[in-house]
Amino acid sequence: MLGNFIQEFFLDLKSVEYLRLSSPAFKNQGTLPKKYTCFGEGSSPPLKLESFSPSVKAFALTFGDGIKHYWVVYYIDGSLKEIPENAKESGFLRFGINDFGVKGYTPPCPTKKVLFKFTLYALSELPPLVDIPTGKELIKAIKSLTLRESHLICYVKP
Repeated sequence: MLGNFIQEFFLDLKSVEYLRLSSPAFKNQGTLPKKYTCFGEGSSPPLKLESFSPSVKAFALTFGDGIKHYWVVYYIDGSLKEIPENAKESGFLRFGINDFGVKGYTPPCPTKKVLFKFTLYALSELPPLVDIPTGKELIKAIKSLTLRESHLICYVKP
């Protein structure tokens, strides 16, 4: 009886999907270094993607302050483990249009300390997009395809 319980426990453990978003440049709930804001170089920060799930086919990413999207990445290849600093589009990475009309990263530039959030979405399949999406269009397109989300919180201050 105990043997069956242990065997079932470990079988269930294997099916758990794991998703984690982090950065080597700052800690979760830490301060985004000025280098990645308008007060510095304004480049996008490096990000690490950790996932354990055979059902993840791709990822998507948004970055914003809850009001505006500063970065929209509508396609990240499911095999990618990191997004490099100052990321550029490639066959593994596709950018959407942020709320500033920019295809790519717009560095935050607040006048006071503001909370920002990176959200990584693990997707069961590629979203059915006809055009390059905005943040709102991406969120709507991936709603039913999202298996799990991971968040990386940071503060940006002048």
